[in-house]
Amino acid sequence: GDGAGHALDHDLRGCCHVRLYTFLTDPQLAGGTFNALSFRAVRVIARLQDGDAGLLGPADLARATELTGRTDFTGIRDATEATFIAARRGGKSLFAAASATHAAALDYRDRLAPGEWATSGLAAPNTRQAQVLLDYCRGFIEASPILRGAVIRETSTAIEFEHRTRIEVFGASHRTLRGYTFCHFVIDEAAQLRSEESATPDVELARAVRPALATLGGRLLVISSPYMRGGLLYNAFRDHYGRNDSPHLVIKGAWHQLNPTLSRSFVDAAWRDDPASAKA
Repeated sequence: GDGAGHALDHDLRGCCHVRLYTFLTDPQLAGGTFNALSFRAVRVIARLQDGDAGLLGPADLARATELTGRTDFTGIRDATEATFIAARRGGKSLFAAASATHAAALDYRDRLAPGEWATSGLAAPNTRQAQVLLDYCRGFIEASPILRGAVIRETSTAIEFEHRTRIEVFGASHRTLRGYTFCHFVIDEAAQLRSEESATPDVELARAVRPALATLGGRLLVISSPYMRGGLLYNAFRDHYGRNDSPHLVIKGAWHQLNPTLSRSFVDAAWRDDPASAKA
């Protein structure tokens, strides 16, 4: 069921080819945070991102169809883009941070030029929101004896590893991304991005990131609660959700599908307070 990745030597060399699912569930890596029953949907999403839908049992395959609208997952085996549309408190930021940390744990030195670094980027509507993601990444690293021992430098906006990877916070401007080689990039709350430089800052940001991901075949992960019928998030939903032939993985989940521990009374109160926003 869980794959061969658990039989690790538990040193950094053993992380080089670890799948995302294994990273999330191995106590020596992400600390086993995602082993809780409440993260079952997240584990299913990790299987899909790994291209390992064939390892899902019947119940989890049904859950995968419920979250993606798809019945065939073979086309996303080598997907380089994923979009995660979820209500607030659905766990998408925690998952995105774990995915970014997993990418930074891998070793790309055989594909990097001398002096080149692989960067796992985090962007959000403002720097403080992106730093919340970085704080989650820090938590995963501190919980892992393997990753904790590989950190060589930390600042308020970046964490660097001995194998020439880093996790770094970026502003939401496409102008700040030139010169980087990305192994992974998260755009958090994409539907909420605002900019005086562009009418479509989320689209411009994605356009700037994609060439920088190409060298290492890194993944662009776009996460957000829904907001309007336009922009990066909506375009991905319109063009790829429920399409078996699409290489772009789109996940759409309500609170009860993604976080069954969330109080029903809390959700009901949110609906009463602002029905239009809650419906959106």
